Amino acid sequence: PGSWKDVYQQTPPERRNDLVWIGNGLLADDSTFEQQDSTVVIPHYGMLQVYGKLYTSEKSPPTYVYGKHAELVQKELEQHGGVKSEIVTSWTEMKVKAARKLFWASCMWLFCHKDKESEPLTVKEVHEQYTPQLEKLVQELAPAFHELTSSVSSDADNSSFVKDTLQYLENYSLSIPDAVVKLECAIDEIPTRNGVFSSQRNKHPQPFHEELIAKVAGSEALERSIATANAPRDDSTIMTGGRFMLDLPLEYNNKMSVVCSASTGNNNNVNSNKKVVVIGDGIVGTSTALNLARRGVKNVIVVNDHDTTGSATTRTSTSWAWINANDKSPASYQWFNQVGMNVWKEDPILRDLPNWDGSLVGYESKLPPHLSPNAGYPVEGPLLPRHVSELQMNSKFADPNHVYYFPSEGHVDPLVATQSLREEAERMGVQFISNEEITDITYHDDHQQQISGVCTKSTITKETNHVSADVVVMTAVSGGTAGSSSGGLQKKNHVRQISLLKRPSLVSTRSASPATVSRVVVVDNVPKSSVLDGQDGTLAAGGEAHDSFSTSTTAAVQNHEKQQSGPSSLLKDANDLLISTEGDELPTVGFMNPSAGGAFYVAAAHSNSVTLGPLLGALVACEVAENVTCELLKSFRPT
Repeated sequence: PGSWKDVYQQTPPERRNDLVWIGNGLLADDSTFEQQDSTVVIPHYGMLQVYGKLYTSEKSPPTYVYGKHAELVQKELEQHGGVKSEIVTSWTEMKVKAARKLFWASCMWLFCHKDKESEPLTVKEVHEQYTPQLEKLVQELAPAFHELTSSVSSDADNSSFVKDTLQYLENYSLSIPDAVVKLECAIDEIPTRNGVFSSQRNKHPQPFHEELIAKVAGSEALERSIATANAPRDDSTIMTGGRFMLDLPLEYNNKMSVVCSASTGNNNNVNSNKKVVVIGDGIVGTSTALNLARRGVKNVIVVNDHDTTGSATTRTSTSWAWINANDKSPASYQWFNQVGMNVWKEDPILRDLPNWDGSLVGYESKLPPHLSPNAGYPVEGPLLPRHVSELQMNSKFADPNHVYYFPSEGHVDPLVATQSLREEAERMGVQFISNEEITDITYHDDHQQQISGVCTKSTITKETNHVSADVVVMTAVSGGTAGSSSGGLQKKNHVRQISLLKRPSLVSTRSASPATVSRVVVVDNVPKSSVLDGQDGTLAAGGEAHDSFSTSTTAAVQNHEKQQSGPSSLLKDANDLLISTEGDELPTVGFMNPSAGGAFYVAAAHSNSVTLGPLLGALVACEVAENVTCELLKSFRPT
């Protein structure tokens, strides 16, 4: 599950009041917790590693516990962790406790990393050096606190509140004096940290708060923080070019929202009146088509140059099925991939398809700094050889001393995923046209600014045809061997591929039951190879895209089968099959000539298209159908 909402919805109704929620900040739905009498814990202890000891001290505020199992949780914390706790009987009071903890999570990181020219400060050093500024920030955010907790404070009460809050912050900090709040984690979680206070900025301005965020984390982080304060879109907002929130139709009951602004061009017909042609039926193209239909566009046609006969494309079969944000740069691209991973967990069509067993990744030396445990991306290691074997039987890495486990990553069969998207799209009225290559894009005017459609040519009969359109969305360039459906546009040959290779002899020699066969993605950065050993004996080897595979591919598999060596030589064979796991290229997403009102849109993932496909489809449909600009895509515009 990707969120508390996922956990709640996937728990049988009769067991929901037995859930125990442990976390910082405000909970998303008061009625859920009150009505179900769920158990909620606001922690004031630390844990430095999985299954590690709990860290606390006498100076620490108590951990607050509320709900059905409060007494049992209190007993466990005190007996096994030495953590002092306090049972809260009022939900209103629990909200206040949660909001106060959010002060620490939202304020301290801004001062730990305030001076970019020096080493980050510990939380103890923050109180020693920045107490006046910290008091100013608490004073500024106090009205938002009272608004969020439905509490009222007079001037005199507010002065007392600020003093008490500063004392609370210091007490908690001094219980973990050497701690440094993780910058990357704070930025990643900024909507649910600082963004909670920012949601009240229209009523209670927060100039100092926003100045600190912009200085420490940058303008993009500030935009994500203040996004919660933007009202839903209305006509006046669009006319003035204001910023607003727009939902992505991902969850049934709790939609994900993105920050948008009014588009300066592309003022074509909105939603149902538009005719959109999507070129390419891979995961990006099919997801785009489905999301256009979800947004009310009734005339959506997907054109491809091969025969799908009602099934998923073979184009996506050349896309690596590893869902990850591993070793992506720059930071904005890594974060974008993390959002893409979350969409896989939230889209109702896709959420049950991936396997989230994680990934084993080997490095030539220690873990890169941006992937360290302090960087906000879950990772464990370096692992001992026996722990590596527990995750992947008999796997061998070039350097066994630098192997790490990334538990949040997963993999998916891209054909099954694309087929699922296609079936839903067809159910909603999207038309798929096969065996037609795009030969030209037509325009209403000589200046080639207003599109009228596309010219196609049958790959079977060679007959030509014209498909009318207001907008053309090009996604076929994301395939490493994308054929000619893109109408002669330059293709990118930096896309990872997988080769699915059946090994029946290996399957027959395995004594382990299918349930014990590892499903962990294995990546070794030393020989530059990736491999997934599937339950059915399928070997998925990843590397750079090629127009064809050499005969050494078959030879390597035959040799592997002859030796019947099992998973121990998977990485070696993967290196023989396809080389290099490198070559990430940033996506290219947007209208080619937006200022002139052009309606030719490019949505090319280039690499990691499976991870990004559902997210890109949702964002592209948002921009095309609603005539808006999604700020999440600003780093990936065509130039």
